[in-house]
Amino acid sequence: MGTLLSLAAYAAWAFFVARLCRHGVLWVRRRGAAETGETTVAGVVMAFVDVVFLRRLFLVNKVLWIGEWVFHVSFVLVLLRHLRFFFDPVPGWVAAVQTPGVYAGYALPVSLAYILLVRLTLERRKYVSSYNLFLTGTLFLIGLTGVLQRTVLWTDVVATKEFARGILALSPAGAPQNPVFLAHFVLVLVLLVTLPTHIFTAPFVTYEAWRQEEGVKRLLHDD
Repeated sequence: MGTLLSLAAYAAWAFFVARLCRHGVLWVRRRGAAETGETTVAGVVMAFVDVVFLRRLFLVNKVLWIGEWVFHVSFVLVLLRHLRFFFDPVPGWVAAVQTPGVYAGYALPVSLAYILLVRLTLERRKYVSSYNLFLTGTLFLIGLTGVLQRTVLWTDVVATKEFARGILALSPAGAPQNPVFLAHFVLVLVLLVTLPTHIFTAPFVTYEAWRQEEGVKRLLHDD
């Protein structure tokens, strides 16, 4: 089972990297063909605020913003906490996020359940793509199975670390024999394969959007 899951992880990662590279090439070509202006400090700051604090979503939908912001913060902390499975010994900066990562692990499925509730009730009259719901549902199940492994059906941490380091070292090891862990791992691979690659160019797209908005404002002011 460990070898099969490791091969699946390699395939999913290769597919993700190929999609990411393709998106990067297409984005660079589109940006190269478009008119670009000078990079400004104000634009970089606004792009940072938009990406980190989801400013645009806050201005449009404050109810949804609460869940989305908690989700994004908790997701990053959970990812950082999982790095402990790949390091031996664990670096200090990874150890520093372990406690916040535990709380984030509980906040993650709660925030996703909140997002799903808002989208299926308060926003029921608006268009919500099935793809978006699929991603949100997958992330919720990942968070839920993660919580279950910590509270009800404990997974052997040592076995998990050996399995993860085996994947990283291209030397597959046996996977923990826990059905919840297996479901958790498979769901992560599904997310990796279906994750939208455009999120990685979001800071650049956000900056370009801000620059265009400023250009329109200056044009209207000059008129």
